[in-house]
Amino acid sequence: MTLHLFAACIGAVGLIAATEPTKPAIAPTPDPAPQPAQTPIREVFPGVRVDVANKLVEIDGTIAIDAHRTTDKGQKLVVFLETLVCMKDSKEHESVVVTDVKASQAHAALLLIGLSPGTPGSWKQEREAEKSKWVGVPPTGSRVLVTIAPKHADGTIGPETDALEWVVDQRDSRTFRQIEPGVAYVFAGSKMVQARRRMIDPDDQPRPEVYAGDLEGTVVGLTSFGTEAIGVTAMYSPDTSKEEPRWIASEKLPDVNTKVVVRIRPESARN
Repeated sequence: MTLHLFAACIGAVGLIAATEPTKPAIAPTPDPAPQPAQTPIREVFPGVRVDVANKLVEIDGTIAIDAHRTTDKGQKLVVFLETLVCMKDSKEHESVVVTDVKASQAHAALLLIGLSPGTPGSWKQEREAEKSKWVGVPPTGSRVLVTIAPKHADGTIGPETDALEWVVDQRDSRTFRQIEPGVAYVFAGSKMVQARRRMIDPDDQPRPEVYAGDLEGTVVGLTSFGTEAIGVTAMYSPDTSKEEPRWIASEKLPDVNTKVVVRIRPESARN
C-alpha cells in the first residue's frame, strides 16, 4: 500500500466517524450491594459445629429428664442432677441434656477455637483432729460460658439460658447461680485413663489409654466425677456417702425430649 493510499484510507475512516451519529453514553453498572457475611460455622463431627472466627462451639442434644412429672396425687416428682450434659447411655436419668456427641469430640472442638484444657476437679481426704473430711480441688482451664437453647421446628434457635439457671436447690428453689454467684465453667479437659479390661482380653495384653469423659459420659459436669470435659468451679460430690444430694431440675426446664443446642464460648464473650 502506497503512502497516499494509506492516507486516503485514514481520511475515509475519519469521515465515517465524523458523520456517524453520536451514541448515548452507557451508564456504568452499579456495584452490587454488599451482602452480609454468613457465619463461618462448620460441622466438625456429627452434631458438633465450630465457628473459629467467633470462638463458638455448638453441640446438638435433647432435654434428658422430665422436670414436670407429678404423682397420681399431684405431688411433684423431684429429679436430682449430677451432670449438665452427658453422653447417650450414661447419666441421662440425672442430666439436663443428653447428646450423641462424645466428650472427647467436645474437647477437640474447644481446642479448635483456641481454648486451653486444664485439669478436672478432684477430691482429697484431710484429717481434722480425730475426724477426716473430703475436700474438693476445683477444676482448672480456660473459663467458658455454657448456654442451652431450644431448637425450634423451623430451624431457629433460642433463647439461650445459662445452664446453671435450670439447676435449683431442692431445699429453697434458689438457682445454682444464686447460691454460687462466683462459680465459673472451665475447660477441664478430663484425663486419659486405661481402658477397662474385658472378659475376652488376655491378661498380658496392655490396655490402651482412653478419654475418661468418654467412659463416664461426662461432657459438662455439675457435681464433680473428676472426668468432665467441662467442669464447674464450685465443688459438689456425686457420692452420697460424702454429701447428701442437693441439686434438682428447675420447673423452667423445657419438656423432655425437646431438641436443644448447647453453646460454649470463652467467658470473655460475656455481654
